[in-house]
Amino acid sequence: MMLREAPAFGVYFAAYEATKRALCDWRNVDLAKEDCPMWVEALGGATTGAVTWTAVMPIDVISTRIQCQPEGASAAEKRVLHHVRAVWREGGVGGFYRGLGAAVARGIVLNAVVFPAYEETKRLLTG
Repeated sequence: MMLREAPAFGVYFAAYEATKRALCDWRNVDLAKEDCPMWVEALGGATTGAVTWTAVMPIDVISTRIQCQPEGASAAEKRVLHHVRAVWREGGVGGFYRGLGAAVARGIVLNAVVFPAYEETKRLLTG
């Protein structure tokens, strides 16, 4: 899980900030003086959901396979490299992205709501 979560959160917050800054710069909004509009925060969140899942999907596929191993699985069957090889044999590169469409769709919707809610909460608590 750490192999997935560490890069995921790096990508997650970097993608949000980069998208928000790009859109605010485009609209000539000075982030030091004022907030971006809520639609920018929502679009930044949606972008974040798509980019993050695309970046970490291969790690998530392997993590899920390891977690779904039966109780009696051998030590060799629990190794990351065992699952990487199995996914490659079963589907090549595409095997590492199985389920990406659903994950991206969920990530877009969820984060398009989460980030504006986070920003509004932050404004209410600090304003």
